[in-house]
Amino acid sequence: MNPLLSVSNLTVTADSAAGQATLVNGVSYSLRHKEKLGIVGESGSGKSLHLLSMLGLLPGSSLRVTAGEVLFKGTDLLALKEKELRKIRGRDIGFVFQDPMTSLNPTLTIGRQIAESLSAHRDLSMRQAMSLATDVLGSVGISDPKRRAKQYPFELSGGLRQRAMIAIAIACEPALLIADEPTTALDVTVQAQILDLMTDLCDRLGMAIIWVTHDMGVVAQFAETMQVMYAGRILERGPVPALFADPRNAYTWSLLRAIPDETRKPGSRLRSIEGSPPNLFVEKEGDPFSKRNPFATPRCFRDMPPLAQADGAEAGHLVAAWYDLRTALAGKHSFIGEAG
Repeated sequence: MNPLLSVSNLTVTADSAAGQATLVNGVSYSLRHKEKLGIVGESGSGKSLHLLSMLGLLPGSSLRVTAGEVLFKGTDLLALKEKELRKIRGRDIGFVFQDPMTSLNPTLTIGRQIAESLSAHRDLSMRQAMSLATDVLGSVGISDPKRRAKQYPFELSGGLRQRAMIAIAIACEPALLIADEPTTALDVTVQAQILDLMTDLCDRLGMAIIWVTHDMGVVAQFAETMQVMYAGRILERGPVPALFADPRNAYTWSLLRAIPDETRKPGSRLRSIEGSPPNLFVEKEGDPFSKRNPFATPRCFRDMPPLAQADGAEAGHLVAAWYDLRTALAGKHSFIGEAG
């Protein structure tokens, strides 16, 4: 079966007075039907930006897609006009934005906002759409959906607003749901409820999902595949258990080390990644993580390694690195292609 989504060499650039920067740099991957993909990385790594670019939602005029192909069910999204893209957004691809308070329309009731999506994509009258909107609210675990449908966003708690956002995104039962940091502003209890809800929806509706997050724990609990991004590139990708147990890129290893350990002594400092992400308007050569990488080789500063199958790893475990992290951690040296 062909993949649901196939991204090839996706590149997004930005222009400013400081020059031009490549913010998404040759990103390529595929997503199977019903697959759960978790994308992780520090702020500014290109996680959200590359997804927005696929759907024609790049903010501002200085950002633009300069290369690539994004096939969704065989159709290149980047080649579509805005009118054609609108038919896909909301109907075939749902998007849950990070902050429901700013993403929801404060002047419309929750029910009306769901109904507008249904009316636009399913050829329903507004009355029919409003009736169905109530059912959708119930399906995402909102009690007394008839009453909630008549309320405005400011009348709902953060958890209910996020459920309302999810209801809008899944109303037309899309094949793909993109969730951009949907639990960041929620407390731990509500976050767990949203994770359980999303898992149930994916299984019940047969959706694939791309979950963007800073939280490695969320990925471990929810996703099947993990994709690690840094400075607009994919540095590692593969099955979640494999990346957690056997990371092959120093950046992935550093992110995992930064997760708070239950055995950590009270008052002890949390681990962090030394240094800062590169300035992409200035630093354009080599592996973007090289300056922060304790295992970097001279070649890391010159050339960007390709994303390729990791030696001796599970099939589909891909890494971009000029070093063998396992032997480097053991205190040995194993540099790949140093003669090049």
